[in-house]
Amino acid sequence: MPLRLQVLDRFEEGMRADIFAPPPGDRAYKVFRRNIENADPKIAQRAFTSEITAYGIATRDPRLEPHVPKFFGQVGISDILGHDGTDISRRYWLDLCYGMARLQADPQECKVTYLFEGPDWHLVEPLVGQFGEAGIDMGDASVLYWQTKHPMFVDFRMNQGASAC
Repeated sequence: MPLRLQVLDRFEEGMRADIFAPPPGDRAYKVFRRNIENADPKIAQRAFTSEITAYGIATRDPRLEPHVPKFFGQVGISDILGHDGTDISRRYWLDLCYGMARLQADPQECKVTYLFEGPDWHLVEPLVGQFGEAGIDMGDASVLYWQTKHPMFVDFRMNQGASAC
């Protein structure tokens, strides 16, 4: 059954997509926005395909799976409602949505590149290398709980030219 989302449940606005967590709030849904004026619509489709492929690979790899949220794959969206209840679905690609478990907020969350070559790089470097070996690009990924023994990564994609094999 397709899911109805509301802007009131949006908790993150990215460059190409918004992330929603409707009640009960244990799942997050990334929905790609339409940007027909400034970008080729195929860009959103390519980004979506790259991300769901990368999540699929990560969740099947026993080394990586503990470091990514549970992944629910592509999710159908029926519509998205604005603050006043009006249908704003036309702003989104409703078929370009995937779901995952929502992680607890981490005030130390940062982009992986923020840690690169810094004093704390050693905390995530081995895992970033393992993602790379699997063909996953961590260049724009965010890392949560990186100061613990169980860092979690989100917002990653396939390396260009990598296959899904």
